[in-house]
Amino acid sequence: MTSAYFIAFLIVKNSFVDFTNDFINYLYSLAPHERYEIVKIKEYVQLHYMENIDLNLISELVNITPSHLSNLFKKKKQVRILLLI
Repeated sequence: MTSAYFIAFLIVKNSFVDFTNDFINYLYSLAPHERYEIVKIKEYVQLHYMENIDLNLISELVNITPSHLSNLFKKKKQVRILLLI
């Protein structure tokens, strides 16, 4: 019985890893020249544009301080992130 649960766990784990890798590849395919953090932020904003989004929430999403994220976005996109959210 225990080995059946272990095998089921391995199948689910491998499926999750495959899904995660496929999703990351999909994000990079959308904009291969952009940093992962910027792609992730853009996708989050597109999915949650009707919600209240602030800089702290987005910075936590990509694990970057709000000031660093703001500077990074301005440098890469030539626009302030606060204007987008």
